[in-house]
Amino acid sequence: MKNRKQTLNNNENHLKEEKKMKCAVYVRTNCNQDNQQTLEDQINHCRAFIKSHGLLLQSVYQDVGSGNSIDLPGLQQLLKDASEKKFDLVVVKTVSRFSRKLNLINDVFDTLYSSRVEVLSIDENPFLQSLS
Repeated sequence: MKNRKQTLNNNENHLKEEKKMKCAVYVRTNCNQDNQQTLEDQINHCRAFIKSHGLLLQSVYQDVGSGNSIDLPGLQQLLKDASEKKFDLVVVKTVSRFSRKLNLINDVFDTLYSSRVEVLSIDENPFLQSLS
């Protein structure tokens, strides 16, 4: 009886894990900033958000480069993995991490949404800010 109960508990815990939304984090810094510290700060900010909301972190993608282009290796890998359904949500500190140009941000959003992947900007979400 004990083994069966333990198996049921293990299955229940597994189901809870499966229901967690799978997330990716994307961070970027400009070429002329203190890159490593800034990247780590962004990653820690996103990880804390994910943990506090019971989400499941799948991957972290990062780039050091200009926000004037979306031809960055980390971002391109994120878009490829999104199309392969490796996660359900991309968490960023701000949408400017994708690009500094609105038309390029729109391209990224279109690509992610066509893969049924949502985007959450922690610092620019009015609902989240009203909760703090």
